[in-house]
Amino acid sequence: MAGSPAFSIVIPEYDIAGHTTSVLLQVTTVGSEIIPSTVLLNGTAASYTTEFGRVTIPAGPSTADMVDTLFVWSGPSAVASAGSHSITFSGPPHLSLAQVAVDTNTVPEPGTAVLMLIGLTGLACRRNRKS
Repeated sequence: MAGSPAFSIVIPEYDIAGHTTSVLLQVTTVGSEIIPSTVLLNGTAASYTTEFGRVTIPAGPSTADMVDTLFVWSGPSAVASAGSHSITFSGPPHLSLAQVAVDTNTVPEPGTAVLMLIGLTGLACRRNRKS
């Protein structure tokens, strides 16, 4: 789209590659809305998108909508490589961003959770023997 503002958010180098990872982007716009099909994490579209808030506000003689949209990338393929990651998106001319928030969440691999459970069980057994 000619004249569309383009945005890029860089997530600093963080070792989230290869883990079960979720990356969440929350965008609040006022007036013109973001174009959902342009929202990409390292060139990949979000696995889940939802609009979770819309409020009509007065804007002079007319009104404008303030819209909250959530984009979610999840699973091991969400972040395929180590290093910095980039979220890009665009919108119509005169796009007004009221808020942009990014959150990453890494869940330990199942093998890590099993090892932690074995360790905690061992500590509990050892404690019971001392009593």
